[in-house]
Amino acid sequence: MTEDTGTGADRPRPIVQTESAAYWDGARRRRLVLQRCRDCAIWIHPPRAICGVCQCAELVPTEASGSGSIFSYSVMHLRGVPGFDDQVPYAVVLVELAEQSGLLAVGHVVDCSPSELAVGMPVHVTFEDLGDVVLPQWKRADP
Repeated sequence: MTEDTGTGADRPRPIVQTESAAYWDGARRRRLVLQRCRDCAIWIHPPRAICGVCQCAELVPTEASGSGSIFSYSVMHLRGVPGFDDQVPYAVVLVELAEQSGLLAVGHVVDCSPSELAVGMPVHVTFEDLGDVVLPQWKRADP
């Protein structure tokens, strides 16, 4: 097993597919871009080919506010996930976005320890640049 140097070099990278290309392009531009159904206007994430509500295939890349609150989180205490050994303990959070009830995004809160997290904590998107990919992450929202 190789030791993680903290550079992010060993971290898994997303697989960009047709449906997710606008999301990752938005992240490179420091924007949270999600799909929105042209017919029923529901926000959609994670990206997919058709709307789960009305079955419309016209999903429009739309910039979201980037605001939300922690819906749930799990604190990881064990080493062994490539690229994250130097971050243990760390938390994976589900953020409910302000645009719509039940619209969830996954990431990390980068500016506080897992012990400071709480369900309902307001957060705002931030972006982590790993060189070849930019990841939407979360930081505590200004009061």
